[in-house]
Amino acid sequence: MPNERFGVAAAVVHTFSRMAATIAVAVGVALVGGFEVGDPISDFDPFFLLLAGLGVASALVSLGIDTRQDAPPTPDGRTRSTSPGYRSAP
Repeated sequence: MPNERFGVAAAVVHTFSRMAATIAVAVGVALVGGFEVGDPISDFDPFFLLLAGLGVASALVSLGIDTRQDAPPTPDGRTRSTSPGYRSAP
């Protein structure tokens, strides 16, 4: 991504993050909205297990994200990368 597009990319990521958080809160309220004070705590166990499962699923999906930075350019000006599948231009 060109440097001049980083601001747009950050805005898009931030917007989607805020939208996802809003939807997640709405779903959470819809799921537990019917419970009342005095309900047994065991009634919330399925929701806890759902959240724990989603957290594990999110962690597993995130394992494929490569966060390593590209290596510095070689002395002849070529770029190289530590990312898998990277092919430098001849």
